[in-house]
Amino acid sequence: MNDKRAYYYPALAYAAMLLLLWVLSWFVGIFELLYSPGFDLEPLVSSRGVRWAVRNSLQSLNDVPWGTIIVVTGIIGFLRGSGLKRVLSALMHSRSITKSQRRASVYALIALVCFLFLLFMAVMSPWNLLLGVGGGFAGSPLMQGWLVILFLCIFFVSVTYGFVYGNFRSAMDVICSLGDTFVLAVPGIIAVVPAAGIIACLEYTGIFAAFDMLPEDIAVFADIVYAIPFLYIILLRRIEKKDETGIEDIENS
Repeated sequence: MNDKRAYYYPALAYAAMLLLLWVLSWFVGIFELLYSPGFDLEPLVSSRGVRWAVRNSLQSLNDVPWGTIIVVTGIIGFLRGSGLKRVLSALMHSRSITKSQRRASVYALIALVCFLFLLFMAVMSPWNLLLGVGGGFAGSPLMQGWLVILFLCIFFVSVTYGFVYGNFRSAMDVICSLGDTFVLAVPGIIAVVPAAGIIACLEYTGIFAAFDMLPEDIAVFADIVYAIPFLYIILLRRIEKKDETGIEDIENS
């Protein structure tokens, strides 16, 4: 399964759903005009709807959690580029690893312990570097910035492993590992564009309000919609790797 077009299926599906949403909105508008059923929905196909779409098309993209997408992509990039992801996968499937991989894993484990020690010292410091104003965890930088802390942890451990193992020989190799992963993430980033339009249109038409969805519920729903293309890419990559492994086994037999 090496058809690269398959990576863009989520983007195509979201674009079709966005178009379908506009068409359904047009039918709802006609139905309201003819029969006045009392729907509390705002049609998109109207002068007001078109003005709203033109005015808010860029704003809907600004509401996308681009920072989260970049950080998560960076985490995957460090794991892939350093080779640490291959070791973790082997350990999860009870497969043996080479001597050089074990050596690099020991250094990576030491780096992890050092990072956790520094994190512990930052939490327990008298200056409350990562705790809330009252010294608690609620609303603290530690809780609100956990993804950034995870990114720094993965960066520290992966770079240590990569340089010890030999996958990283310079800072340029580390940067290239990010670039290769961002190339794989491009189909997901493209899919986010129509997904942002879907979220904005659902909010404008009042569908979210019809289901009594709070802003927190809408945010969770939007995050799920944005995450689906990237999860699909990860799944597709796993299927492709299994197919490639199966072909290699057949050729070697």
